[in-house]
Amino acid sequence: MESFQKFANNYPWFILIVIAWCVTLKGITLWLAARRGQLIWFITLIIINTIGILEILYLISIRKKSSNFNGNLVKISSPSFWGNVSVAKQK
Repeated sequence: MESFQKFANNYPWFILIVIAWCVTLKGITLWLAARRGQLIWFITLIIINTIGILEILYLISIRKKSSNFNGNLVKISSPSFWGNVSVAKQK
């Protein structure tokens, strides 16, 4: 524990980067899981905190499923700072 405190005192920017990374990934994955109606993923992601590992696995898994999808793209509303976002429409 003492070595972590030393590290945190010497590199506070690193801790902030890790926190920003976790919050960003958590937000994106929770938003996508909710948007897709995947309640199990949503609950799992909200309960388990893995410093982004579970979130990355989720994003990889839905990317593989969506890459073979030949359906239409649907524009959805998103915050203005993200611009327009297109997602594959699920059947």
